[in-house]
Amino acid sequence: MKKITSINVTNNYVQINLSDASAYKISDNDYFDFKYKANDPVDLELENQLKQQANYHAGYMSSLNKLKYKDRTEYEIRAHLYDDFKLLKNEVDAILDKLIYYDFINDDRYTKDLIENNQLKYYGYNKIKSNLIKVYINSNRISEFLVYNYEVEYDLAFEFASKTLNSIKNKTKIQTENTLKQKLVYRGFNSDVINNVVSALEVSVDSDIEYGLLIKEYTKAERRYSRKYSDYELKTRIINFLLSKGYNYSMVQTVMEEMEKEND
Repeated sequence: MKKITSINVTNNYVQINLSDASAYKISDNDYFDFKYKANDPVDLELENQLKQQANYHAGYMSSLNKLKYKDRTEYEIRAHLYDDFKLLKNEVDAILDKLIYYDFINDDRYTKDLIENNQLKYYGYNKIKSNLIKVYINSNRISEFLVYNYEVEYDLAFEFASKTLNSIKNKTKIQTENTLKQKLVYRGFNSDVINNVVSALEVSVDSDIEYGLLIKEYTKAERRYSRKYSDYELKTRIINFLLSKGYNYSMVQTVMEEMEKEND
């Protein structure tokens, strides 16, 4: 029968060494509770007990390590313990109770920090709520800490849109506005906030730049549709295409007349 050959005590664990060269790292609590001693015989039942205690301790230490670098939710640590260590529910509950008691896990703090960090990234209410749901913050906690405020939403959206506007190049006024709206939708702002922000920005595009873009789009459309259409049908297809790209009708008409004169 196997026996315990030696016991090594460290700050983080107690290592039980067996005569077959196997070793189990367990918590000091288990060590003192079960009063292991050198030369104690180790039957199959006792070895299985050591394995379970070592697995429990490994799960606890692994959880501490994950929490060392960033906050985690109770759900994330629970999933980690179930998936990676196959612990029983009572073991997982015991580890979580200990981590919560010592404030290593605090879902209230996690929720408030996530909301604050997301707002620093110019995320709106809908995006922040989605990010909280992804890490399984419960609905009651979300309702408590994430409260919709139109003025806050508007200010965040306006600041983001103002900064983003300068990076949008080579687009018409409507295309620029649509690009801004798409970006604001992605960041979780609702339609009222988005429309009001884009309206307040009073987007303008240099007419010479817009005219040059229209010429390029006209040439592209003419080349595409002339393969299948001609005369009135061709002209109609080109006009509809250019209008769909956000150019106003009067500018489209002006360009078409100029291009037709050149082609005559």
